[in-house]
Amino acid sequence: MKWSQLDATEWRRYAPFLDTLLLPVFRLRLEEKQPKLEEALGISAVADHLEQSLTGRVLLLPPIPYSGTSPKTLQAYVESVLTQLGDSLFHHLILIVPEDLAEEWEEIQSPDPITMLLAGVAVHKLVSDQDIQAETKHLQDRIVRLWQTGSTE
Repeated sequence: MKWSQLDATEWRRYAPFLDTLLLPVFRLRLEEKQPKLEEALGISAVADHLEQSLTGRVLLLPPIPYSGTSPKTLQAYVESVLTQLGDSLFHHLILIVPEDLAEEWEEIQSPDPITMLLAGVAVHKLVSDQDIQAETKHLQDRIVRLWQTGSTE
C-alpha cells in the first residue's frame, strides 16, 4: 500500500495486516538547471517494486528528498522522523537509501520498539529494469528474513 494512494475505507480494511514501513531517502540534484535523476529514480524504483512484491504487509511512505545538506545534518533529521514513527504501532521499518549514505549511517538508531533495516542501494549499478528487479529481490529476501527471525542479520 502506498501512502500517496491511501483512502479512509481502504486504510481501515488493510491496517490490521500492515506491519512494515518502507521509507526511501535520496538526494535532489540540480546542476545548471539540469536535474540529475539517477539516484531519485533508482531509489524510487526499488521502493515501488518492494511495495508491489510485498503488498499486504508494507506501507510505502513518501520519500525524504534532500539537497545541499551534510549527511550528519540529514541523519539528525531522519532520526527525528524515525522517533515519530516509533509511536506508529508498526513493527518494522526499512530505510531505503543510497549505498554511500548507508555506510555513513551504520550507527543510526532504530526507534523503539521498531526493528529497522538500513538498506543501502548501489544506484549506479541500476542500469536496466533487470538490475532493479535483482536489487528488489535481494532486499525482499532480507525483509522476509527480518520478518521470520526478527533480526537484520
